[in-house]
Amino acid sequence: MPQSYLSIQLSIVDPDGKDAGGTSAVLFSNEAHQHKTLVALLINQKPWSFGKTYKWSLAVSGQNTVTDANDFFSVTILY
Repeated sequence: MPQSYLSIQLSIVDPDGKDAGGTSAVLFSNEAHQHKTLVALLINQKPWSFGKTYKWSLAVSGQNTVTDANDFFSVTILY
Protein backbone atom coordinates (compact mmCIF):
# COMPACT_ATOMS: atom_id res chain seq x y z
CA MET A 1 0.00 0.00 0.00
CA PRO A 2 1.28 3.49 -0.73
CA GLN A 3 2.23 5.78 2.15
CA SER A 4 2.48 3.05 4.75
CA TYR A 5 4.99 1.31 7.00
CA LEU A 6 6.43 -2.06 5.98
CA SER A 7 7.76 -4.29 8.75
CA ILE A 8 9.20 -7.72 9.48
CA GLN A 9 9.98 -9.40 12.80
CA LEU A 10 13.11 -11.44 13.60
CA SER A 11 12.55 -13.96 16.40
CA ILE A 12 15.21 -16.16 18.02
CA VAL A 13 14.35 -19.04 20.37
CA ASP A 14 16.60 -21.31 22.44
CA PRO A 15 16.50 -25.14 22.44
CA ASP A 16 13.82 -25.05 25.18
CA GLY A 17 11.54 -22.86 23.04
CA LYS A 18 12.14 -19.75 25.16
CA ASP A 19 12.70 -16.27 23.75
CA ALA A 20 16.41 -15.69 23.09
CA GLY A 21 16.22 -12.34 21.28
CA GLY A 22 14.95 -10.61 18.18
CA THR A 23 14.03 -7.26 16.68
CA SER A 24 11.76 -5.56 14.14
CA ALA A 25 12.74 -3.83 10.92
CA VAL A 26 10.47 -1.01 9.71
CA LEU A 27 10.56 1.04 6.52
CA PHE A 28 8.19 3.76 5.27
CA SER A 29 7.15 3.50 1.62
CA ASN A 30 5.48 6.09 -0.56
CA GLU A 31 5.07 3.85 -3.62
CA ALA A 32 2.73 0.92 -4.14
CA HIS A 33 3.90 -2.45 -5.51
CA GLN A 34 7.63 -1.79 -5.04
CA HIS A 35 10.36 -4.02 -3.59
CA LYS A 36 12.28 -2.22 -0.83
CA THR A 37 15.58 -2.82 0.93
CA LEU A 38 15.37 -2.85 4.72
CA VAL A 39 18.29 -1.30 6.53
CA ALA A 40 20.65 -3.49 8.55
CA LEU A 41 19.91 -3.51 12.26
CA LEU A 42 22.32 -4.21 15.07
CA ILE A 43 20.65 -5.44 18.21
CA ASN A 44 21.83 -5.85 21.79
CA GLN A 45 21.54 -9.63 21.78
CA LYS A 46 21.10 -11.68 24.94
CA PRO A 47 24.10 -13.98 25.59
CA TRP A 48 23.94 -17.37 23.92
CA SER A 49 25.28 -20.62 25.35
CA PHE A 50 28.11 -22.38 23.51
CA GLY A 51 27.11 -25.72 21.98
CA LYS A 52 23.36 -25.06 21.87
CA THR A 53 21.31 -24.73 18.68
CA TYR A 54 19.10 -21.65 18.35
CA LYS A 55 16.31 -21.24 15.81
CA TRP A 56 15.49 -17.96 14.11
CA SER A 57 12.56 -16.95 11.96
CA LEU A 58 11.50 -13.93 9.93
CA ALA A 59 7.82 -13.05 9.71
CA VAL A 60 5.72 -10.22 8.33
CA SER A 61 4.62 -8.07 11.25
CA GLY A 62 2.59 -5.33 9.61
CA GLN A 63 -0.80 -5.55 7.96
CA ASN A 64 0.46 -3.48 4.99
CA THR A 65 3.52 -5.68 4.34
CA VAL A 66 3.34 -8.19 1.49
CA THR A 67 6.14 -10.51 0.34
CA ASP A 68 6.38 -12.75 -2.71
CA ALA A 69 8.86 -15.03 -4.52
CA ASN A 70 10.90 -11.99 -5.62
CA ASP A 71 11.79 -11.04 -2.02
CA PHE A 72 14.96 -12.36 -0.40
CA PHE A 73 15.90 -12.21 3.28
CA SER A 74 19.14 -13.00 5.08
CA VAL A 75 20.40 -12.82 8.63
CA THR A 76 24.06 -12.28 9.52
CA ILE A 77 25.21 -13.00 13.04
CA LEU A 78 28.23 -11.05 14.33
CA TYR A 79 28.94 -12.39 17.76
